[in-house]
Amino acid sequence: EETLDMILPSLLAVLDHVHRNKIVHRDLKPANLLVHDSNVLLMDFGSAADLDPTGSGWNKRRVGLENGNRVAVSPVYAAPEIFIDVHEAPTAFDMFSAGLIFCQLMFGYLEERVDA
Repeated sequence: EETLDMILPSLLAVLDHVHRNKIVHRDLKPANLLVHDSNVLLMDFGSAADLDPTGSGWNKRRVGLENGNRVAVSPVYAAPEIFIDVHEAPTAFDMFSAGLIFCQLMFGYLEERVDA
């Protein structure tokens, strides 16, 4: 619980900074987080994308490592919508992944996800 209390505010601040700068990470997972003195550093922006000026979709000039509509992400931590249409609600993808990371920190594991 102490770890969660230390990491949660820092990770949310990092995501807020990234999203305010019109970037969505799209591959948020524990392996892409470096924690030092309760500060979180976000790494590996290889699947990241620029948001358009409204923040509602992708900027056409950069869409990461996409192959058609598929993007290189870690399926365990990815929001289900990223596999349906990677062009909608982009910042929500990162928030979904952050929620799974918090669950893993709180309970020590993640429930197995079943794709519909």
